Amino acid sequence: MSIGRIPGKGREDCGEVSEADPESAILRRLEIEELEERLLVVHRKEKRHLLWMVLGISPAATLPFLGLLVQGKIGLLFLLSALVAVSQAYSWTRASREAERLEKIHRELMEES
Repeated sequence: MSIGRIPGKGREDCGEVSEADPESAILRRLEIEELEERLLVVHRKEKRHLLWMVLGISPAATLPFLGLLVQGKIGLLFLLSALVAVSQAYSWTRASREAERLEKIHRELMEES
């Protein structure tokens, strides 16, 4: 349940925010601020996954990468890099979709305000 919503009621049942009701205006502003913070976090996550996808290495794959490098197993090193790129592409796609969803909600809230 998000801030400013009445339990059991949908978005359409909450009514419009009026200037006469300062509490609902404050709740609306808090909800928008919370959404903006979440959007910043998701954008940072999106950038991280994109970087790891392009590099072909992520923090979780650093030790296996170093182990394969020391052992001289170049073929497995390339395989590890390809698997990291694929998994990070998937994570980047998920983060991008969540960012788009949050941006859409943010636009709707800003239009209602």
